[in-house]
Amino acid sequence: MANCRLCFLLLATVFVSFAEAHECSPTACHCSPVVSFSMRDAEKCDLCEATKKLQLDMNDMRKELKAMKNQSNQTQPGLASNDYDLYFTNAATSDYVIHHGLQITSAFTICFRVRTTDKTGNDRTVVSYSLLRNFNEILVNKMSAIQLLVNERAVKTGVSVNDGKWHHVCTSWESADGSWNLYKDGNLGASGSRFKTGYKTKTDGILTIGQDQDAFGGRFDSNQNYIGELTGLNIWNRVLSPNEIANMSKSCHLGEGNVKKWSDFKVGIRGNVRVITPSACEV
Repeated sequence: MANCRLCFLLLATVFVSFAEAHECSPTACHCSPVVSFSMRDAEKCDLCEATKKLQLDMNDMRKELKAMKNQSNQTQPGLASNDYDLYFTNAATSDYVIHHGLQITSAFTICFRVRTTDKTGNDRTVVSYSLLRNFNEILVNKMSAIQLLVNERAVKTGVSVNDGKWHHVCTSWESADGSWNLYKDGNLGASGSRFKTGYKTKTDGILTIGQDQDAFGGRFDSNQNYIGELTGLNIWNRVLSPNEIANMSKSCHLGEGNVKKWSDFKVGIRGNVRVITPSACEV
């Protein structure tokens, strides 16, 4: 069995290289068993099927590399540093903002302002941070009853902000004691402890705004994308104090994250996300 797999991988590698050299499309492969081996469990190695999958995977990697190269050229013209909103208008998988990497490990605070009337109860996602083997490393979703996820585990806060008014939301987490907090309009709405105590988040992931990643950097679901307006998203690598959060809640664009700041998200806009400038935010 082991010898079969080794031969299979070697042949697949050669076949993919040959196909690329001759611009072979994976759709041209009809997946008849071109190579088979006798094995104890009577399985057959279908080289063509695996080759097609490898080619599709490589195409996805090329698209991601192209997106990374073009990211620095995606800045929307005419925007002030942070005086703008992003408006996600439809239930669609094409609309989001994408960034690569997030320099936090043992603590974070994520703050933003939203205005939404979504009443579906779906897990509409504002922030999604995904790793190669862990798609819900950090997640903030469901504005009808906000949820915070860290390393696949969730806390349900019961705090809602989907009444069509602007609301300031801050959520924080700290590894040392597993403490977490959720603030709405400067006031503590929910909190707890012993949540992923001792866990360290990873820095080599993909951050998307407005979509929930069900795979690394993709596999979006139109039932999970954020619908509404968003502004003032900032991320820190520490837990902000209650006074800091209360002060920020008094103005639309106070505060600037030391990991990601709102002006950063002018880069990486995809699809039909509407950019509104100046900001329509109201306190």
